[in-house]
Amino acid sequence: MSTNPSRPSQVIGVFQKANADQAAQAVTAAYAAFESWKRVPAEKRVEIIFRAAQIVRDRKFEISALICSEVGKSWIEADADTAETIDFLEFYGREMLHFAGQHEVTPMKGEKNFLVYIPLGVGAVIPPWKFSRGHRRRHGGGLTGHWQHRGT
Repeated sequence: MSTNPSRPSQVIGVFQKANADQAAQAVTAAYAAFESWKRVPAEKRVEIIFRAAQIVRDRKFEISALICSEVGKSWIEADADTAETIDFLEFYGREMLHFAGQHEVTPMKGEKNFLVYIPLGVGAVIPPWKFSRGHRRRHGGGLTGHWQHRGT
């Protein structure tokens, strides 16, 4: 459960707790989803990331207010966190487009070499504190996976 640090009786959100077995099940399910997700073209995956950025942009004031309540930040800090989340989504979406496809490497006579970035897998993230949404993007990257809120 997440509460307002300024008003501890006010519940901001409820998060389910998971044990190690449940986290393993979530990773197994994510890995099964990854088998099809890794075949989705980068352009389609980026559409989802850009759509998420637009949703955060459209709900910026609401999200910033929730950060103030949940984490106890000032408005200017919460607003900056929300803007940072939008920036991360936009940046990493553009990076995905940049790294999609083949990239030339140093040419060697008689060889045709190129570099291709591939999706690598899944992960489970269990942070020891409440990460802001922007930090979740930074550390979660483009992984298929499970994000477990540790709670306080």
